[in-house]
Amino acid sequence: MDRIVAHRRRPERHLQTDPLASPSVAIAFTFAGKPAVATIIKVVMVDKVEIDFAGIRAYATIPSSIDAIFKMRKIDNNGHLIDMGTLTFKAGMQSHINVAGYNGTLKPGDVLQLISPEVQDVMLTDVNITIRTLRV
Repeated sequence: MDRIVAHRRRPERHLQTDPLASPSVAIAFTFAGKPAVATIIKVVMVDKVEIDFAGIRAYATIPSSIDAIFKMRKIDNNGHLIDMGTLTFKAGMQSHINVAGYNGTLKPGDVLQLISPEVQDVMLTDVNITIRTLRV
């Protein structure tokens, strides 16, 4: 004789109902496969946020064979292109990056850009860079 087991669906729980209640916002950039030369990924800001360079995290499935330098810049609401810094994967490191730049404010409508290295690394694969920002 087969047993029949009924499962009751539990109500969904939302730990946080107001998305604006958290002061921290993560912005993730993903390069699937090998990043092509000088590929630009853009994110348009919807909130006013402050970039926290100390909160940047990165991971590559296969580490680079040479230092891989990613550039970060923004396009402000007036169309000005502003360099914000660089993120460097050190050769052979999967999750350690060196960050050089300054904390900056991004306003609604600003575009944050992450640009892959100008020289394609033969090894560097599946890169994710997450930038922590704080709502202001």
